[in-house]
Amino acid sequence: AELQARVDWAAGATPRLQLAVAQARVAPLRLMPVPAVRGARPLAQWASLDMQGLQADLLARSVAVDRLALSQPQLALARDRAGALDLQRWLRTPSAAPGRDRAVPPRPAASTADLAEVTSPWRVDLADLRVDGGRLQWADAQPVPAVALSLQGLRLHLQGLAWPAGPRPARFDLAAQLPAASGQAGRLAAKGTLALAPLALRGSVQMERLPLHSLEPYFGAALPVKLARGELGWQGQVNASLPASGDIAGLSLDAQGQALLADLDLRTPGDAAALAAGTEDDQLLSWASLQLKPLRVRLAQSSKPRIDIGEVVLSDFYSRLVITEQGRFNLRDVQAEPGAAGEAPAVPATAASAPAGLPVELTVGATRLNSGRVDFTDRFVRPNYSAQLTELDGAIGRFTSTSPADLATVDLRGRVAGTGRLEIRGAFNPTANPLALDIQARTTDLELAPLSPYSGKYAGYAIERGKLSVDLAYKVAPDGTLAARNQIVLNQLTFGAAVDSPEATKLPVRLAVALLTDRNGVIDLDLPVSGSINDPQFSVWGIVWKILGNLLSKALTSPFALLAGGGADDLSSIAFVPGTARLAEGGGAAIDRIAKALQERPALRLTVAGHADPVAERAAVQAAVVDARLQAEQRRDLARAGTPVNAAVSAASASAALPALSAADSARLLKRLYTDTALSDRPRNFIGMLKDLPHAEMRARLEAAVPVTPDTARELALQRSLRVRDALIERGLPSERLFLGAPKVAVAVPAQAASAPAAAFSPHVELSLAAP
Repeated sequence: AELQARVDWAAGATPRLQLAVAQARVAPLRLMPVPAVRGARPLAQWASLDMQGLQADLLARSVAVDRLALSQPQLALARDRAGALDLQRWLRTPSAAPGRDRAVPPRPAASTADLAEVTSPWRVDLADLRVDGGRLQWADAQPVPAVALSLQGLRLHLQGLAWPAGPRPARFDLAAQLPAASGQAGRLAAKGTLALAPLALRGSVQMERLPLHSLEPYFGAALPVKLARGELGWQGQVNASLPASGDIAGLSLDAQGQALLADLDLRTPGDAAALAAGTEDDQLLSWASLQLKPLRVRLAQSSKPRIDIGEVVLSDFYSRLVITEQGRFNLRDVQAEPGAAGEAPAVPATAASAPAGLPVELTVGATRLNSGRVDFTDRFVRPNYSAQLTELDGAIGRFTSTSPADLATVDLRGRVAGTGRLEIRGAFNPTANPLALDIQARTTDLELAPLSPYSGKYAGYAIERGKLSVDLAYKVAPDGTLAARNQIVLNQLTFGAAVDSPEATKLPVRLAVALLTDRNGVIDLDLPVSGSINDPQFSVWGIVWKILGNLLSKALTSPFALLAGGGADDLSSIAFVPGTARLAEGGGAAIDRIAKALQERPALRLTVAGHADPVAERAAVQAAVVDARLQAEQRRDLARAGTPVNAAVSAASASAALPALSAADSARLLKRLYTDTALSDRPRNFIGMLKDLPHAEMRARLEAAVPVTPDTARELALQRSLRVRDALIERGLPSERLFLGAPKVAVAVPAQAASAPAAAFSPHVELSLAAP
């Protein structure tokens, strides 16, 4: 050590005690722990300490230094698990010396002048301070995991520092490095002015690659995620000050510049070993860079914090979404640990009120997204399903929290699962309350075959091929009312082999798909949604799935209502004239509609089954047989008269092919038929000739003689089936899509066995649909 000093001391009425040091040097200096430990590092050291021009007035409590230079200073501080600093162990507690344990007489009370002298503050003026090659080390064992930080290459030049306050703030120039394991050190540089009382800083600050992850143990418990990596950069001007009280709540800040958050890696909460392993299984979000340029942050005690961002640029970002083997979504794990710092108490969803708005005033001029990627993996289904959203690019326009009615334009594009295209356009304001939104999203040509794990698990069939397109439109009104359209188009959806899945639906899935598929192999569904997003029970996708479920249920329980276009007409039954194979009124129109609907759905197969009742239709069958015999007699007469009649005309349409009979001709043919029919109980005269009977009685006797058996009804039911099948073929349906079902003949129930009157029978043909 070297010292050149002068002391000026005088006692008496005007005492003085002044010290003048022309120059002093202490080089080098090391402070070692006691007791000495072999291989221990110094607690503090420097290569040299040089001081020039010190003037100290000890009675006036003032010190002025012209120049102070510190070369290669090093300071190592540590805190143990109990929270004690090793600096506390540097200072020994003085113990009582032998023989000094007796009572010490009290000191006389100090005078007011003495108190004023003792309590008067020191004034320090430092004209020039230089620190070069400094190093600071901090080891903290209290957080988990422990923290180890190092600041190297510290360089500081400070001019005009005064305590407690000088006529003008001090000027400073600071630079340092933060070493990193990757070898790319972070850098810190600041230049400007500094005042100590009250504390105020103004100047330029530049930070490069500040390792936020090194500080994560201090704030990680308050985050819902784990920060595995993140480097912060800043370049700009900072103006900050504290009030005279030093209360941090009164901080005033105005920072302007550019910010960069690079190499971010956020992971789902897990144990330290899994985090250290760095596998992608727990990765949640990452990006190469997030630029905010320009950025201005203003804090004032009397108003909300304000953040203004000219442009946000997010590049090379990645997100991983996972459904675990237990069916748990990884985003559900993104929540702070119970009891973590900063965690708010849970609020039941039914009792939650609308959010109170942002705690800051935020304005973002524009946002650009470059080269985004989202990975989705579902391990809950077997086999597992994975899909990617890649090439995500686009832009979002200006929005501000101070004007929620102003919507930012949105234009995003990407690729889904390597095949489908994604487009999102519209406008929104994420800061509005309720959310302001008018968005249209469209995905086209998404291949369905990769979705076989889902169709096998829930539908019971694998998917061989098909494409999906989705067109969504969502609009939220200022009062929170949502109006949404969800158009889903499935093109050429083809099921493959059946899958044995206990969770598969028992509904006829193939039939439902065939019912919804048009002649071009397209299923086009429009699922509208409406409601209020302010209702805590409101769920958009819950309503979508309910509408879709209702549609499928209707398709399976009332397929012909779906074929009829959703009307009330029941096309599953074609009515017939009792006792005949002739269509009732409206039957032809119903067949027309069925034929058209089936032509639009070529995958459907139709089964036609006729119904007849030998008891309920007995009289009608007998009357129809007599009518048929009369028409046969009429054809004979026409043939004898030389009028050609198509003999191949079916009995169902024979009456339409014959001219109408006059009353006289009808009576004549009826009498002939009665005469030619061998009836056992026909009345005769005394010579054995048939008596002339009224026409009504003759017809009644002819009808009563016609036998009606179950075989008769079965044949009638079959003829009805053939009538409908032939009519559909005439309308262009191929016969290979039409099948005849077994004739349905009603079985008579004995009166004594019937517990209730039977419903009136209506002759008809029953239609049923099936898929191949």
